[in-house]
Amino acid sequence: MGKKVQKIIFCLLPVLVIVFLAVILFWPFFLKNKVPIPGDILIGHYHPWVDKVWEGRTAGYPLKNFILFDSVRQTLPWRLLAIEQMKSGKLPLWNPYIFSGMPLLGNLQAAVLYPLNILFFIFPDLDAWTIYIFLQPVLAALFAYFFLRTIACSRQASLLGGIAYGFSLIMMNHLEFGIDGHTALWLPLGLGAINRIQKPGQWRWGIILTVSVGMSLLGGYPPPAVYNLIVLLLYSFFKFRPLVSQKSLIFILGIISAFLLTAPQVLPALSLTRKVVREET
Repeated sequence: MGKKVQKIIFCLLPVLVIVFLAVILFWPFFLKNKVPIPGDILIGHYHPWVDKVWEGRTAGYPLKNFILFDSVRQTLPWRLLAIEQMKSGKLPLWNPYIFSGMPLLGNLQAAVLYPLNILFFIFPDLDAWTIYIFLQPVLAALFAYFFLRTIACSRQASLLGGIAYGFSLIMMNHLEFGIDGHTALWLPLGLGAINRIQKPGQWRWGIILTVSVGMSLLGGYPPPAVYNLIVLLLYSFFKFRPLVSQKSLIFILGIISAFLLTAPQVLPALSLTRKVVREET
């Protein structure tokens, strides 16, 4: 084996390790063709499925995923509705299936314009959803590995840190929602981009910062997107010295560009929030 091949394998080793761990986590899909959806909620809680006998059990399938109701009632159906409308050549503006209807594009949790939705145009719906969920811990771990490398951590320490973040409790606990993790996972990429911007002639990393913030805004869950922005702003405040410099300008332009690019999703969402009628008591 030549030195060049050995070097390539050595560079790809962290990726292979992370993907291998994700394959172990998703073994029911690869070996049993199961989909990462809490289907026990559907057949154990809703009629007419709750009245049917499943796998020889008495009617009333046991529920195991009480906290994941939203994934089968909201996030996945909303996503598939938006994809269906786009495939038919329609703008995904309206969801007619909730009461008398409600905005679909303005619903951030539908993640209508999230770029990874391209998977649903390539693969069948359930396969696309599985790949989409599979990518969550993989991308989170890889981006965390990248960030740790930018602060001069060793490859071993960076890999361990990446695995700890990508397969962390919050990532796993909300894995099947499909929005929490896909919003939060872009943070370490943005932090790493800030570190790269510190080096002379590395202004192009401002584009990566834009991608990180933009993908987070489109990911589908507002709270982590806000937290990501706060962390990035605080991190940049401590990293950029002096505060007013070419580096800080690149950072500001990166953030502004992210908001401009995601405006077709963010502006309808802001408009929808002003029409919410629920009040705190």
